[in-house]
Amino acid sequence: MFAIPILPTNLFKDFGSDFTRLRATEIKFRLMTTREIDEILLTEISNLAETRVRDQMFGGGLISDNKEVVLLLGESGEENLAIWSDHLGLVKLAKEYFDYLWIGADPYYTDLNHLRTQG
Repeated sequence: MFAIPILPTNLFKDFGSDFTRLRATEIKFRLMTTREIDEILLTEISNLAETRVRDQMFGGGLISDNKEVVLLLGESGEENLAIWSDHLGLVKLAKEYFDYLWIGADPYYTDLNHLRTQG
């Protein structure tokens, strides 16, 4: 599960091939972002992960296998501020908050990936 308010195009290009490779496995991705993201990039992402958009988000993060969490808290000067933890209580809290935001977010799909989810 990914919650990324703004995803720079160059960052996605750096990791896009990894997502494509993992998409061929049984790994499932859910990605939530804001409407501020570039439409072309959003379309590319939605072909790799179940994607939803919100008007706004505070911070973001990544939850992996319900065992680890990285909380993206924003920028502090020139650096990004993030916290990693494998504390199950923090992972559970992050997952519950992600799921809460996910329910209120709008699904995003192109015609191609919409057909894929219907079939």
